[in-house]
Amino acid sequence: MEDLVQKRSNYADIAKAIAIFLVIVGHVRPDTHDVFAYKSLIYAFHMPLFFIISGMFVCAKREVYSFETWKNFLKKNFLILIIPFIIWGLIYMNFSYENFFIFLFGSRQAFLQVGTLTSLWFLPVLFLARILLEGLFHITHKLKWNLNTVTCIFMFIFWAIGILLPHHNSETEFGNFWCYDVAFVAAGFMLMGKIIKPLADKLSEFKLLPLLALLILFSVLFYFGFSLTRYREEFVLMCEGRYYLFFILNALNGSFAALIFSVLTNRFVGENKFIKYVGMNTMGIYLLHKNMLPDIINFISQFGFTFGFKSYPIMSSVIALLLSCIGVFVIKKTIPEIIGAKRS
Repeated sequence: MEDLVQKRSNYADIAKAIAIFLVIVGHVRPDTHDVFAYKSLIYAFHMPLFFIISGMFVCAKREVYSFETWKNFLKKNFLILIIPFIIWGLIYMNFSYENFFIFLFGSRQAFLQVGTLTSLWFLPVLFLARILLEGLFHITHKLKWNLNTVTCIFMFIFWAIGILLPHHNSETEFGNFWCYDVAFVAAGFMLMGKIIKPLADKLSEFKLLPLLALLILFSVLFYFGFSLTRYREEFVLMCEGRYYLFFILNALNGSFAALIFSVLTNRFVGENKFIKYVGMNTMGIYLLHKNMLPDIINFISQFGFTFGFKSYPIMSSVIALLLSCIGVFVIKKTIPEIIGAKRS
């Protein structure tokens, strides 16, 4: 079977490293207004950035689509995404048979009810989004449609479907199975990644001043859009809240700024081993870090440190990142399947 993911670009690993660090910072508990505002800024684009990068490396042109290719595709993604989803859900939940079946529903509300990681929503969403894209590419191949045209059109269609579907995310509701509404929004961002991949690859050829100008432009557009809405964390699942248009625009501007910053970092830093390791192991870090943060914060607080706006989330996030990398290293040497990795 043709690989789902094509050869990596170093700037993409840098962008994923940035994104996963922002995820960790975003999971620091907002004890102060400043930290809450910091989190709101991060939530405006960090998960869309993950989906955009994922879409940049999705295989859109298979020579043959058949029952066998679909079986292999589903098996591969089930092992990479759903098996870790189930394992880590079991590890963190208050286990009972009833809670296990509630957990399998896969909504954020279900995770809250059984006491497991709410951030696990990302795994079934990515699984469903990849199926949506694979189905779209299969139909495009069969009907001999123009792939670029289809990609552009369905990017907007997927966003519209995800936003217009009922979300059922109030305190009295139970969400949607595997957050399927979010999966449509995620699929739209993945198609955007597919669209911009050739342009992103060419950024490395740009001179420094044009790159800096683009970085400033998208950063200003992002912050301007964010400042108009101040929608806090209502887009934690990427399709809630009221400001749908602003969310899409802010997510794109923030993601484009992060990608350009990654290209600049690659130019000056090159292939840094630690950054590359973080970028290539975001799944494991994503699964490990969240439950470390309260203990890390409590431990450091015992030494009398007072955390301000900058040091409080950053210091604890750096420590969580380092410990998560150690944990990933150990897991990959022993049972890599639980973080969706292969045995070496």
